[in-house]
Amino acid sequence: MDKLLHRKNAQLHWLRSALDDLRAALDSDKDHRQRCQMRVSEKWAKYDRVVEQLLEVSETAESIDTLIDERETLSDELMELRVKADHDSGIYIKEGPEKKEIQRSTPSNVCLPKLEIRKYNRDQHSATL
Repeated sequence: MDKLLHRKNAQLHWLRSALDDLRAALDSDKDHRQRCQMRVSEKWAKYDRVVEQLLEVSETAESIDTLIDERETLSDELMELRVKADHDSGIYIKEGPEKKEIQRSTPSNVCLPKLEIRKYNRDQHSATL
């Protein structure tokens, strides 16, 4: 368990460093922001795996609550930074499907050609296309 706590603290250090880099990159160009977001995602995945392992071996409710609270706080901070980075880059997430109605001021006057459909007479040779 001590080894897992040490790993969690190390991953937390690297995750906080990546979050700080992303915070600083909000004012920079799009490519730099995307690289920082990718780095944060990688660090978050590693941190989350270690926390999951700790939750599996934790024996007291207090340590479980502490781990969950810490993870939720970091998750909220991460989501807030991602939203800011996406907003600054001009990427917007749609809330739901939009319906577009076709508006016409006048009905369209379209004349379609008449189609001649021949009757089927069971003769395969006379059926030409």
